[in-house]
Amino acid sequence: MVKTWNEHSAMSDGAEQSICVGRPALVAYFFANAGLEDAAIPCFDEWRAQFPPKTPLYYSHDETKRIMKLTPKAVRKVHDVFSPEKLKTLAQYYYFKNSTTAGAIDACDGHSFEMLITATVRSYIMVSMPLETEPAVLLALFKDWCARFGFSHATAGLGYELAWFNHTSQPANPLMLRTGMRFHGVRMFNRQCVLSGEIEPKTMDTVAWLNYVGPDALELLGQDPFANLAEGVVREDLGDGVFLQAGAQPDPCDTNRPGPELEQLRSVNAALRPIRTEAWTLKGFTVDPANGYAVDYDKEQAWLERLDE
Repeated sequence: MVKTWNEHSAMSDGAEQSICVGRPALVAYFFANAGLEDAAIPCFDEWRAQFPPKTPLYYSHDETKRIMKLTPKAVRKVHDVFSPEKLKTLAQYYYFKNSTTAGAIDACDGHSFEMLITATVRSYIMVSMPLETEPAVLLALFKDWCARFGFSHATAGLGYELAWFNHTSQPANPLMLRTGMRFHGVRMFNRQCVLSGEIEPKTMDTVAWLNYVGPDALELLGQDPFANLAEGVVREDLGDGVFLQAGAQPDPCDTNRPGPELEQLRSVNAALRPIRTEAWTLKGFTVDPANGYAVDYDKEQAWLERLDE
């Protein structure tokens, strides 16, 4: 029996147990060409507020090799390092998660939230929710944050929750590539592409179920870019930008089952094509052949072009 998209998880064998390092999820990705100093603490606090009191939460950042418990003292530290005053001179990159896994090792089994905030270039926030989360929850969060904060663009829909440490999440990369090609509505994400500037300023790597285009990106689209949206695509002004919803709810759009959802995604893709990333240069979704995975740049490029006519 052929597995559906939501049955595809990536596993990694650790010293004591096998853990999930890439799990199908609802994801929201918010990108800013610069700034977001004013968004960091509110978004972090609102993410934490969704959990009942005493829910175990954990965190890590780019100066440690551990995942640690998010204690009240750690929360105060996060508030300090992500204060707008501190971010004007020093970038910060943190990852947060809840976990039912003993010891909070880097396993994907719940919610995650990460943010890279800089004062000048390439800031982003990435949120993952369990697949069973009601899509309305993702929709409400996405529209609220896009209306309030200065994103260059944002997308949300179906994707993967990823383990944070690069060596741990690597087994998920080929899985994302295969499913991203097989199910066109599923997005791939590679932190290294973002951190190294692979995503160029004011460009987006894909369209998704939910899409937001900020004012700077709108200028690049030219006059009346949304004239040919398919029936069922919701368009509305939101904050200083435009919100596009490709259909009633997320759909992975099996390529053997083309339907209205795929047509809606394709029409949104056509509208936003002028601001989309044109090529990968890092081969970010494949792993060194020594680890058992072949590098296939053409397939990576094909994912970028999968919704093009």
